[in-house]
Amino acid sequence: MKRKILNRIYTIDNRLILLLIFAFVFLFIYDLLLINIKTHSEFSISFGKLFYSICLSYITSFIFYFFIVHIPHERKILNNIIFLHNKTFLLENEGLKLCCNIIESNSEKFDISKVYTSDKIEKALLNINPFKKVDSDTFQANSFNNWFEYLDNLKRTVDTITTQLFIHSNILKDNHLKTIFVINDAVNLFDKTSYDEEFLKQLTKSIIRFTEHTNILKSIFDKDYKYYREERII
Repeated sequence: MKRKILNRIYTIDNRLILLLIFAFVFLFIYDLLLINIKTHSEFSISFGKLFYSICLSYITSFIFYFFIVHIPHERKILNNIIFLHNKTFLLENEGLKLCCNIIESNSEKFDISKVYTSDKIEKALLNINPFKKVDSDTFQANSFNNWFEYLDNLKRTVDTITTQLFIHSNILKDNHLKTIFVINDAVNLFDKTSYDEEFLKQLTKSIIRFTEHTNILKSIFDKDYKYYREERII
C-alpha cells in the first residue's frame, strides 16, 4: 500500500508537490522560530498569520484533492492501462507466433528465449514455400492452407487490436502511437496475394518490420508505465 501511495504521489504535477513541501517548511519554521520573534509591526503579525492559514488550507486541499480527485482519476487510468497492456501483449504474441512459424518452416526448433535477428528472419523467409501449410508446434494456433491465408488472417487480427489501441490514443504517448502506426503500416501487404518477385521482397521487409516493432511497442509500453504495472487498484 505504501508503495502504491508513493507511486500515485509521483504522478502528481511536480509544481503541486513543491508547493506542498514549501507549505510544510513554512509551518515548521513558523512554529519553531517565527512565532517566538517579537515584533511591533502589526502588518508582519497579520501577514504571518494569513500566510500560515493559507499554508494550512493548501495542505488540507492537497489531501482532499489527492484522495477524492487524483486517486479515482488514476484508477481510471490504471484500468485503461491494464487494457492497453493486454493489447500490446497480444501484438507481441502475434509477432512471436509469426517469427515462430518462419523459423519452424525451415525445420528449425523455435526457441522463445532466443532473440532472432532481422537477418536470420530474412534468410529463413527466403527459404519458405508460400504455398506450404502453416502449422506451428510451439504455439497453439489454427492451421492455414498457405502463407497468404495466414498473413491475411494476421492482418485482420492486427487491425482489430490497433484500432482498439487508437481508441485510447489520449493515454498513449507519441512514441507508442508512432510504433503502432509502423505496425499498422507493416501489415498492409499481408492481405495481398501475388507471386511477383518484387512483391515478395516487399512482403519480406514488412514481415521483418512487424516482428521487430511488436516487440519494441511492448518494451517501451512496459518502461513508460512501470509505475502502474502489476498493481492492484487502490
